[in-house]
Amino acid sequence: MEPKQVDEAETQRLLDDFSSALASGRVTGESLNYEKSINMLPRHGVFLHWPEQPAEEWIHPEDMELATKMLPGGRIFQLQDCEDPHDQREGYSLISYGDVSIRVLPAMWLQVKESGYKVGDRVEVLGKNGTQQPFIGTLAEVTYNPLSRRVEYLIEFRSMVLKKKYLEEDFRPCRRLGIPLSKRAKAMLNKAGISF
Repeated sequence: MEPKQVDEAETQRLLDDFSSALASGRVTGESLNYEKSINMLPRHGVFLHWPEQPAEEWIHPEDMELATKMLPGGRIFQLQDCEDPHDQREGYSLISYGDVSIRVLPAMWLQVKESGYKVGDRVEVLGKNGTQQPFIGTLAEVTYNPLSRRVEYLIEFRSMVLKKKYLEEDFRPCRRLGIPLSKRAKAMLNKAGISF
């Protein structure tokens, strides 16, 4: 749906109507409620260091044990709004990595560009003109390297996570036969130039 185009005269009329409604008292502070939560677009980032403040001040108490296992480090988390209204009122956001979710308050967060690949995605490692052995595996870790400022991937092959760190140009999405593609999988295959 295209946004409605408004010319200058229409804009002025809308502003005049709002100003007169505000002056007449038809618009009150209650109708200008700015405290409603705005749905945040998913963002991606890493916690490379612990903030100076104690963990109890920025990690949800129920998620403390899990957070100490996952943070800090180069894992790329997806940041989004908490679904629980109580957690939202407390100011918590949700960071997710694969199936793991942790509730946190704003803290030391380095936003990184999202590649589109997620933990658990099935990929085909390319042969690169014979320089590496091609195979099909599953992304086991998606991490950010602050020195090279690039996203690196660990791939699971035959139930073992390989030690080599791969870059996005080393592999492409791989579809499973007989399983319908999700919208995200279709977008990733299109990005890689693979028709389906």
